[in-house]
Formats: sequence, structure tokens, C-alpha cells
Amino acid sequence: MTSSDLNASLTSVARGATIVFGGLIAGSILGIANQIILGRYLGPESYGLFNLSMSVVMIAGTLSVFGLFGSLPRFIPYHLEKNERDIVRSVIDFGSLFCFFLGILFAAAIFLLSERLAVTVFHDPDLEPVLRIFSLVVPLHGLLQVAKGTVRGFKAVKYEALLFNIGSRIVTISVFLLSLTLVHRLYGAVIAFIAGILATTIIGFWLIRKRIFTDYSRRKRVPVARNILSFTWPLALTGFTYLFVSKTDKVLLGYFMSSRDVGIYTPALVIASFLIFVSISFKYIFLPTVSEYFSKNDISGLEPLFKSTSKWNFLIVLPIFLFILIFPKEILTFLYGSEYTGGYLALIILSFGISFNDFAGTSANILVAGGRTKMNLACEVIAGLTNIVLNIILIPRYGIVGAAVGTGISFMTRNISSLLFVHGTFGIHPYKKNYMNFLFSGILGAVIVYILKIYSPLSWWVTMLVLGIVFVTIYFLFALVSRGFDANDKVILEAIERKLGVDLRFIKRFI
Repeated sequence: MTSSDLNASLTSVARGATIVFGGLIAGSILGIANQIILGRYLGPESYGLFNLSMSVVMIAGTLSVFGLFGSLPRFIPYHLEKNERDIVRSVIDFGSLFCFFLGILFAAAIFLLSERLAVTVFHDPDLEPVLRIFSLVVPLHGLLQVAKGTVRGFKAVKYEALLFNIGSRIVTISVFLLSLTLVHRLYGAVIAFIAGILATTIIGFWLIRKRIFTDYSRRKRVPVARNILSFTWPLALTGFTYLFVSKTDKVLLGYFMSSRDVGIYTPALVIASFLIFVSISFKYIFLPTVSEYFSKNDISGLEPLFKSTSKWNFLIVLPIFLFILIFPKEILTFLYGSEYTGGYLALIILSFGISFNDFAGTSANILVAGGRTKMNLACEVIAGLTNIVLNIILIPRYGIVGAAVGTGISFMTRNISSLLFVHGTFGIHPYKKNYMNFLFSGILGAVIVYILKIYSPLSWWVTMLVLGIVFVTIYFLFALVSRGFDANDKVILEAIERKLGVDLRFIKRFI
């Protein structure tokens, strides 16, 4: 691969990541605002009921998607590159119908079994009506994932940012606030969640047909079911096993402990999950870009793109993790209120485990784009089994801290295994020596800020805000002075300059 090809790929990833990251930041702020509003208005008990029932329903929703969300960003760019647009239309149609009807089956099962789930499994009769209403989400969730996967496959990142990250959350918050005077707050939260998914799904499919895939209606349907299902079933199992990583903690907390424990644990998980959004912003455009390399059989060109993308994940995630490590109680109190600070240890543990997800780079995307979906499945199985076993052992003894330990370790095992598979299969890894420059800068900045925190005469929330700015400044100044950037980073910075219209010449002087 030539340097111009690499520069073009880095520019594409950086531009897409900039848009998606901006959308994710805005969407995350709105999402956290929504969770804060729910947490403060509902209280730990009802907030726990909401999150427990949502976890059950989202397990069914993920099963109904059958791995198509991961398949579409690979299938669509692969066939667009070959100008096989009839196949693209057929894949979208098949995915929509398949997910919708499978979702109806799962929704019916939850509705009919809601009493048994509430009373027998979770020992809380108040959960039954919430589950019944929430079951409506399942078929809608399947369609929404098809729409998101399609948009991602076309690399239409602005719609991902504006619609799926921002628009849906605005609808959810608005409907919940309007419902406060009309219905019970818990049911208002459920209705608001359904409204956000419904509105986003309808608009998403309209955009696909009218703005993204404008010749959709002129394309013929061709048989694709066999090909896409043969590719997708390992991803479906991957999605199923990933549920054991992402949902086991809350479900088992509800089983072994109480809805209140789920309510206290959830803010820690919500805040720690903010760290995932950094890698999502890069992976969003990285997967279809890498799929194009595989369509040309250009395996040797992946490593520099892999390394640069992974390094920027590390660069951005590290200071966020260290900030959470310094101010865990303050963050929970500032966002949710003092009654949720009991989850501060869970926040620290989850943040470390999820950060490791970003430190491991974009390995899982390479496995999927390279057609190694069974290896990706193996990674999820390892992580899922780890999470189940550890949560069963640790939650009865340590409560929410045990749940955090189990989930954090499962994230780590998942990404270590994907790194090993990528290195063993393609002979590449994401790391460079200048990672140590960033790590040293982060640790040095964190030590300075922690000392300042101890002796700060200011109130706790002013201390957190002021020292947060100080920490970010120290971190990036040390990262620049230590010469942690290289020529590929300059390409990414130039793409960010063009996309945001900012002047980064000062930073580029250190490259």
C-alpha cells in the first residue's frame, strides 16, 4: 500500500471519527442527562426497576437482531465497492423483515412470561407491568439496528451523529418530561424510551431511502438470505454471548440482591460506559474502511492504519479514566446525587475494565472485516463465560462491587483474546513505543492533580471542575513535549483541522 493510500484511509477514519465522536459526546451528554433525570426523579428503587426490565428486554432485542448490525457494515461497503447495488438493497430488505418478525416472537414471549419473570426470577411483582410495556421495544429495536448498520455501511456518519446519537435522546428526554404530569414517573420513563426508538427508526429508514441510498427503489431484489445468514450466524452467537458481558451484571444483581442495588450500580455503569464511546467513534468508520482493504486483498496495508487508530483511542481514553479514578465520589454526587455514591468502587473498577477495551485497539473490527467471525465469536464466548462465572461467585458475597469486578475482568479477557487472534492470524498488533509517552504523561498529571485535590481549599465540586481542566492541560502538554506523535498523527490532525475548521499548527510543531 502506498503512503497516499494510507493517508487517504487515515483521513477518512479521522474525519468520520471526528463527526461521530462529536455526535457521541453530544449524545452521551444527552444520554447521561436522561439517566440523571431518571435517577433523580425515580429514586434508586424505581430506577433499578427501570434498568432491570430494560436489561431483560434488550437481551431479547439483541437476539432478534441476529448479528445483522455487525454484518451490514461489512456487507454493504464490500458490495458497493464491486458496484453490486442490487445485493445491497436485498440485504437491507432481508435484514429488516428478518429482525422485525423475530422481534415480534421475542416480544410475545416476554409479554406472556412477564409475571413468572417478575415473581419467580427477580422476586419483585412490581416488575411485571413494566416488562409488559417494555416488550413493545423488541421488534422496534431490531429495525433500529438494521437502520444503524445500513447507515454505518454507507459511512454516512453525519446521520449517525445527528439522528442516532442526538435526536433519539432529545425525543426520549422530551417525552419523559412531558409525561411527568400525566402518568406515573416509572411508566413515563418506559414510554419515553419506546418513543425515542420509534421516532429514530422511522426517520432512519426514511433517510436511507431518500438521502443515503437514493436509487434504492430502482434496484431489484436478488437472493441473499443464504449468504448473509451463513456469514451472520457466528455474529449472532457473538451478540448473544456479548449479552453475558453487557447485561449479566444487572440481571444477576436483580436475582441475587434487589432492584435498589441495580439502581445504585447503574450510574457507575453509565458513567464508565462513556469510555466506550471513544472507541466506537473510531470503529464506526474503521470497520467499513478496513472492509475495503479486504475486498482488494490488501492485508499489508492494515497495520499502520490499525496502529494509528488504536493509538488515538488510547490517547483520548487515558485522561478520562484517570479523571474518574481521582474523582469517583464527586462525579456520582455531581451527576446523580449523594444517595448513589455507594457505587464509587464499582465506578473505579468498571472504568478500568472498560478502558482496557479501548487500550486493546480495534482488534475485533479486523476479525469481522477479515471474515474471521468465528474467532470474534470465540472472544465473546470467553468473555461471556468469565462474566457469568465471576458474577455468580462474587455478587452474593460482594454485591455491586462483585458485579463490577466480574464485568470489568470480562471486558479485559475479551479484548486480550481478540488481540491474540489478530496477531496470530494477520501478524499485526496495535502498539507503538510512544504509548509509554502518553502513559507517563497521564500518570504524572494524575499525581499532580491528586495532590492538589488533597490540599484544595475550595468546595468539592469547584475542586473537581477546576482540577479537571488543569489535569487535561498538563496531560496534553506533557504528551506534546514528550514527542509521542508521529507523521501518521499529522495526517489525522490535518483531517480534524479541515473538518472542524480549527488551527492545530501549534500541536503539529511537535510532530
